[in-house]
Amino acid sequence: MPLQDPLTGETLNIIGMEAKIPGRAFEQLTAHNQRNNNGGFYARALYAPGDARGNWRIGEVGGKFEPGRPELVSIYTYAISPFGGSDVGRIYLGGYDPNNFASTDTAWLASVSLGDLLNTR
Repeated sequence: MPLQDPLTGETLNIIGMEAKIPGRAFEQLTAHNQRNNNGGFYARALYAPGDARGNWRIGEVGGKFEPGRPELVSIYTYAISPFGGSDVGRIYLGGYDPNNFASTDTAWLASVSLGDLLNTR
């Protein structure tokens, strides 16, 4: 999805990502229902805004994962807020990827200001 950087006016494109963590050493960082003896999927939703020069930055919805925080796993969709007022300049993100593991009640939705999403605030 194209976004305009509020500081530079540059057009950035944002993609969603997920990460698989191999082995058991990082078990505390994986979604509780998405791990086995071979590793698991990182329990946070990752995104990367990229510029026209091919530079990408990686961010995490809601910051780095810590046990006890919501397990988001993956971003599937983004939308610039269609609402006015105090919602102008906000991005809505949502998703979850079960990665062939049994999952229920796992979809999530979050909103963040464009400046916070791009770490320009």
